[in-house]
Amino acid sequence: MPQTQIVTVTVENDIAWLTINNPPINAASRDMRAGLVEAIKQAQSAKLAVLIGAGRTFTAGGDMTEFDHAPQEPHLPDVVQILENSKTPFIAALHGTVLGGGFEIAMGCAWRIAKTGTRFGLPEINIGIIPGAGGTQRLPRLIGMKAAIDMACTGQMIDAAALFELGGLDAITDDLHGFVQDFANNLPPQPTPISQRKVAPLPAQELETLKAGIIKRSKGQQAPLDNFKAIGWATLPFEKGQPMERSKHLAMRDTPESRSLRHAFFAERSVAKPAAIKGATPREITHVAIVGGGVMGVGITISCLNAGLKVSIVERDTANASAAQALVLGILETAAERGKTTVDQAKERMAQFNSSDDCATASTADLAIEAVFEDLATKQSVFVQLAEVMDKNAILATNTSYLDPAQIFKDIKNPSRCLGLHFFSPAHIMKLLEIVAMPATAPEVLATGFALGKRLQKTSVLSGICDGFIGNRMLASYRRAADYLLADGALPA
Repeated sequence: MPQTQIVTVTVENDIAWLTINNPPINAASRDMRAGLVEAIKQAQSAKLAVLIGAGRTFTAGGDMTEFDHAPQEPHLPDVVQILENSKTPFIAALHGTVLGGGFEIAMGCAWRIAKTGTRFGLPEINIGIIPGAGGTQRLPRLIGMKAAIDMACTGQMIDAAALFELGGLDAITDDLHGFVQDFANNLPPQPTPISQRKVAPLPAQELETLKAGIIKRSKGQQAPLDNFKAIGWATLPFEKGQPMERSKHLAMRDTPESRSLRHAFFAERSVAKPAAIKGATPREITHVAIVGGGVMGVGITISCLNAGLKVSIVERDTANASAAQALVLGILETAAERGKTTVDQAKERMAQFNSSDDCATASTADLAIEAVFEDLATKQSVFVQLAEVMDKNAILATNTSYLDPAQIFKDIKNPSRCLGLHFFSPAHIMKLLEIVAMPATAPEVLATGFALGKRLQKTSVLSGICDGFIGNRMLASYRRAADYLLADGALPA
């Protein structure tokens, strides 16, 4: 794509609107960076400039496909500095996700205005590096040392409301274009560039406590500690700390940790788009029936409720239905008590849930997932009952971990609607979801499984029919090797 198409410039009433158009995530690729530099030059004739992203997001970060090669000019830290040094001041109009290099670009602007619900973060630790365009040096100057450590050393995102409370945004609005236009017409005094602000150091004891927490969470990863160290450089003059950050960032790209995590990042995304679902349109799922209210069934229920779905558990009798209901409500209440959700969110999820011993509860469900114990006859019986009460096109899924789904569904008419959805326990925590295709499974049904997995924030993997599918087949090999070691006389220790 030519550079002129990636960043466009339109001038209205002495305001230059710079639009990044590099879908789907407006990544800060080499061409985008070059286009932005040229657009900044064009904006110098205007009184004010607004930088905004086209489509669903501002910019979700750098182009990781470039990380295996030598850096190409213009380098992102230079682009951010050009933004900050611009004689025409910039407003960053933010929406969607503002991550990594995108957040660094936003911090190069004089003002930051975000649409309600926008999410921010420096997630570089997830690929084994630190930010490379001033992120660890500007963020502490913007929101303080502790908040910057919390963001950069965990990789977690925060929403616009939280960032505004920390002082990282100038305003939040539901009408981004309208608000930015009004803001531009009534500009406050231009603030000191972030790179020239001072950052208050934290007491040594507090730093040690924070560092101990990072070590405990890191589980052997080096990047979180490197981010912690780099944020400490923000107490130095920016002209000294920023080159240190850049040098460390470039060196970390070549580490085994970063290369491995980048491989995993791309692998997880490519595996979620198998050729078998290309061109297929997933169905809309709003109501899920879960048959079986044990540990697995409850975990799947929580996962679906957290994703905003209506869920009905079907159990074999009232006692088990009541027990399942108590388990689900207990998990939701505990999550609210621990601050993982709000009390209101927990109440909303409780209102979307019911548990019953009546199979007719599943009659309005778009999808039924069987999560009973591993017995072929029992599973077959479950689907015969579901087929009697549900729509003839409703999707039927088995959570079996070893049995042949084709045998489980052998008595079901319209087998094109059947598939395997194999969760791992606890299902509301474990990320892997094996989507098992049968010869008759329709592409749109498979696509629906992958869309559901994405909605549940799972890593979905297409599997064929084999003993143990993928995960358990691997575990069986591990277990077999361990048994051989024991047989040879090795102690478990």
